[in-house]
This record gives sequence, structure tokens and C-alpha cells, in this order.
Amino acid sequence: MSANSCDVLIVTVTDVEGEAILAAFRSATGEKPRPFAVGARQYFHLGSIHGAAVAMTRCQIGSSGPAASQRAIQESIEAFKPGAVIMAGIAFGISADRQAIGDVLVAENLRPYCSTLVRSGKSCGHPDRTCHRRC
Repeated sequence: MSANSCDVLIVTVTDVEGEAILAAFRSATGEKPRPFAVGARQYFHLGSIHGAAVAMTRCQIGSSGPAASQRAIQESIEAFKPGAVIMAGIAFGISADRQAIGDVLVAENLRPYCSTLVRSGKSCGHPDRTCHRRC
């Protein structure tokens, strides 16, 4: 994979998520992830899976802000034009009784959320979820 190619981009937020992706690809490909930068953004070459060149980057929590997901993904799409972008993570453990570690969640819609997140674990009145922002 050259610095200008990436068929699949994986984006993570937390250390736990990033380390899990790096370990999974190290195990699957037998290759050590190689860091590289495009501009100020850090990436890792993860290797190829079924002929698809895979890279990973990290972003800050939240959807807006200078290093948050919207900007990180926009910069990455402009740099690589990947065929797929996958946001890998733990989804805040929104519904432990309905979701288990390893489940694949597919969004039906997207909503911006607050960049002043707090992992409070207290209900704020939103149905079927615990709020992770100051409401």
C-alpha cells in the first residue's frame, strides 16, 4: 500500500478500539502495522485483506471539532478516496441487554452529537439509552 492508496479506511476513537483493530489485523495478516502521516493526520497501514488495502486512523470523540470524526473522515476521503469507511468502536455500550461486544451495528440515520461528552451513566430522559452528554 502506498501512502496514497487505501481501499478501506477504519476509524477509531478510543485507545481500546485502536489497539483491538491493530491486534486483529496483526493476527490476520501477520504484518506489523506501519504508521505514516498525511498532513497532520496519523494513519497505520494494516495490510491487505482479500486484495483490499486497509488503513486505520484515530479521531477525537464527537462529530464536530478540529480532530473529531467529521473532519477526520473528510480529510481521509480526500487523501485516499477509499471504497469504504468503517467507524469501529464500542458505541458507548448503549444497550448492553441488546448488544454484545463483537456485534455489528448499522446506523439507520446519523445525528450530530455534543462535543462536550460526559460518560455519566445517568439517564437524561432520552428513550432507550443513557445519555453521554450534558443535557
